[in-house]
Amino acid sequence: MLAPAFDIWSLKLALSAKKVLGRREGSPRVFVVYVEESILRRALERYPEYLGELSLTDVVSVVVMEKYHIKEVFSHDTDFEKAREVSRKDSYPLVK
Repeated sequence: MLAPAFDIWSLKLALSAKKVLGRREGSPRVFVVYVEESILRRALERYPEYLGELSLTDVVSVVVMEKYHIKEVFSHDTDFEKAREVSRKDSYPLVK
């Protein structure tokens, strides 16, 4: 998961990420998830579980990741280490 799309800026960031990653039309590996009411509602239910250690944005990301069975997040945001459901990576090993 790369970026949650909460507003126009985040949407532009997500669309830029798709372009940088060279997304081919129809590829299931990179897609934009819009935060619909059901996702937000679930995130608001889960938010207290983290005792303020994760922002609502991060909890929404965790909920989206669970929905799509994503286990790893590539992020410099160390708060994701507090989310037991996901594994945070800040780099990807280079293959030679």
